[in-house]
Amino acid sequence: MDKKRVVLKIDAENNSFKLETLRDERIIGPIDYAIAENMKKKTYVNRIHNSKNPFVFGCGPFAGSEIPGTARLSFFARSPIWHSLFSSTMGGAALSLISAGVDIVSITGKSKTPVIISVFNKNGKTIVEMKQVSRKNIQLIYAGYSGLKGVYAMQKYTLDTFADNYKNNGRFFMNTRVLAVGPCAFAVNYGLVGSTVINIKGELETGRDDWSGRGGMGSILAQAHNIVAIVFGGNAKKERIGADVLFKKALGKTIMQAAGDATIKYRHMDSIKTGGTFGVNFYNLQENILTNNWDVEKTPKKAKEIYDKKVKGKYLKEYNERITDTKSWSTCGEACPGLCKKIDKKTGAKIDYEPYSAAGPNSGVFDIKKSEKIVLLADNYGVDAIEFGNTLSFCLDCIKNGLLAPKDFGLSIDVSFSKNQEKLAEKIIELMLSGNGLGGLLSQGVRVASKTLDREFISRTKKAGICFSDLAVYVPNGKHGSIAPIQYLVLGAFMPLPVQGKFLTHYGSEFLKPHDMGLRDAERFIEELGTDNLGICRFHRGWSEKMENILLAHLGYTDNYQLHMLGVVQDIVEYNKMSGNTPVFWDSKKVIHLMAKDIERKYAETPKNENLRIWHEKFKKDETAAAKEYWTAVLKEIERVFQVSLV
Repeated sequence: MDKKRVVLKIDAENNSFKLETLRDERIIGPIDYAIAENMKKKTYVNRIHNSKNPFVFGCGPFAGSEIPGTARLSFFARSPIWHSLFSSTMGGAALSLISAGVDIVSITGKSKTPVIISVFNKNGKTIVEMKQVSRKNIQLIYAGYSGLKGVYAMQKYTLDTFADNYKNNGRFFMNTRVLAVGPCAFAVNYGLVGSTVINIKGELETGRDDWSGRGGMGSILAQAHNIVAIVFGGNAKKERIGADVLFKKALGKTIMQAAGDATIKYRHMDSIKTGGTFGVNFYNLQENILTNNWDVEKTPKKAKEIYDKKVKGKYLKEYNERITDTKSWSTCGEACPGLCKKIDKKTGAKIDYEPYSAAGPNSGVFDIKKSEKIVLLADNYGVDAIEFGNTLSFCLDCIKNGLLAPKDFGLSIDVSFSKNQEKLAEKIIELMLSGNGLGGLLSQGVRVASKTLDREFISRTKKAGICFSDLAVYVPNGKHGSIAPIQYLVLGAFMPLPVQGKFLTHYGSEFLKPHDMGLRDAERFIEELGTDNLGICRFHRGWSEKMENILLAHLGYTDNYQLHMLGVVQDIVEYNKMSGNTPVFWDSKKVIHLMAKDIERKYAETPKNENLRIWHEKFKKDETAAAKEYWTAVLKEIERVFQVSLV
């Protein structure tokens, strides 16, 4: 393997493409390529959905090698929900790009009619074909095709349409994958890009799904470029890089030993008799799980009671019966020991912690069947299940506090944190698709929705004695951008970073002074964004962060990778400032109160901690003033580490 990077540039407006070869030490992965392109084209002056803004995705330099965990597909573009540049990734799908003879894809231009695209490699040549599909037919496909609906139906239709490009002696090439958007991608700001592993028979392997979910990448693909699906595959290959020798020398382990040790949490932990993000997180978080729209007013006794009865005794128990006991585990398509795909054999649902927290306990749901129904609804319609779950819990809280009623959603049944949440979820999707009523607001995220509802329903807020925006939980960005936080009540999930809503931050539960928090957040941001740029799955960070410089040097890259990524981060920050979208202090009272209650809880647990005592007293005296002081001090330290002003 060498530093050669093949870039496929697609112009959707003119139905044209061209291939370029890069050998530039400054371009290691899709993220540094994307920021360089955006800065060169000065897209920061454009609107978010401007078709001139390049939509970039691609693989890192190790994709296609013998190293597991290196075939993650990284997307990097201006986010319609966050409003700044955003990184989103998808497991295993980079192998399809490599098979098509491509490393990075950059899309500009908007097709007049919805289009599906085929990119394939045969006999060393990469070929691109495009097919226009009428909007009417697109909707018919989404409604049902080959027994599938939504994102899945579009994947199958696209594969069938271009099937001859991906077959050899009647069998489909290994690593053929379709990237598809769902019907909601045309209506919301947080549409996803979905992809399912395809076997040699051309069948979607239900449950082996991966999503570029966070940040609204599907919305950009649909609304800015009118692209509904892209299929990749072929017989192109990359050679092995001889990494086993490097691993043994640096870590004293083979590649598979290092990968197996790093991913044990995501496979299975004998010590706690469960595994995967769902099993391990719901086991470890215990009474600190999120419930009822980030409710922090529960007493410790009540929180433990909820956990023991509803999570440990039901929700987690159901998961273990369906997943752990049956060993229903698989991969994203890579030959990886992580086996992180936890699949319900009865329904074909892939069960992960974050979506099943947002659409589970945080929406008052402790029945895994009901959570599955909500998550699969989001998946089929092509919306980020985490953002959607956060929207659902916000709406349920508004109903609880008398700001909204079921009839506002077209429902004539009782809805609450204890019943009919799935019915409300269906109505929210319906309204967002049509753009009618509350749908047009909720499609833009809870920040825009709550602020607008505050203005439109003044009489309701006066009567209830609370505003819509007092109930919304999000990380704000710029004037109107926002994103649902990661599903942990930790300070790092809300701090002022160029990207939030992902694990590009310190998400430990311990209390840290602002200086220490800012330092940890900044360091983790550089490291985690670097992992995205390399196309490495963060589940493998146990070895990847030790090996990245060694592996890059082996390929001929001479710069220190952390310093390289610091420069990339500085470029992202400058771009965001020129686009007018930079971190802003929390404008939700609930978020500020979450911080205060989290510090209060920690202080009660460790009353001898002097730093906690000081900050507990500050928050007790004035929550907003204390929060602003903490946030500002964290920002200052992040700026020191990044060596650039963020705002």
